[in-house]
Amino acid sequence: MELIILIVIISYIVKAVKKANENETRYNNANKNSNPWEGVAYQAPKQATRINSARVQVQQQTKEAVQEQLERTKQRILASRGMQSVENENAQQANQHRQQENRQAMQQVHASRMEARNTSIIDRAKKNTDEDKADVTLETMEAEHNHSERVSAAVHHHPEDIIPENMLGTVEDLMVKGYDGNLCFERDFVGEGLDMISRFSYQ
Repeated sequence: MELIILIVIISYIVKAVKKANENETRYNNANKNSNPWEGVAYQAPKQATRINSARVQVQQQTKEAVQEQLERTKQRILASRGMQSVENENAQQANQHRQQENRQAMQQVHASRMEARNTSIIDRAKKNTDEDKADVTLETMEAEHNHSERVSAAVHHHPEDIIPENMLGTVEDLMVKGYDGNLCFERDFVGEGLDMISRFSYQ
């Protein structure tokens, strides 16, 4: 492709030079035939215009193209170096962040180990349970409903569970009579037993 462009440029320059030479010869012939002093005013000599040969022009064009290409590559290299420097800075920042996190983790581990040396497991368990004593959910519900949500603990009162003063007599009764079987929900217990017995089938 470059060769074709080069040939076209050279042929155009050759045609331009031939045309210039023909015009010059015509002008000279016209001046020889007529009286050179007739109606001619003094004219300063023209500066000679230098026309470079096709080879020189092509060399100049190739030099310009090479210089443009060099400038483009320099710009690309500078841009890639700028991108690399930005990437390097980002990588360094990420590494520093990771190192800080690792240091913090190591400090926490060291602090927990020192605490474990100075305290017993029971003290640490109490401390952990003390942290969870505040019921955040209950507090937020009380704040939303504007009244206390706390429920008193269910209390079962069984008078037969009270240990009498005469413990030996009770133990003797248990040894002789066996378990009495008074339950808090005796009626339900008896109902479930009867249901179980009614499911039995005799053959």
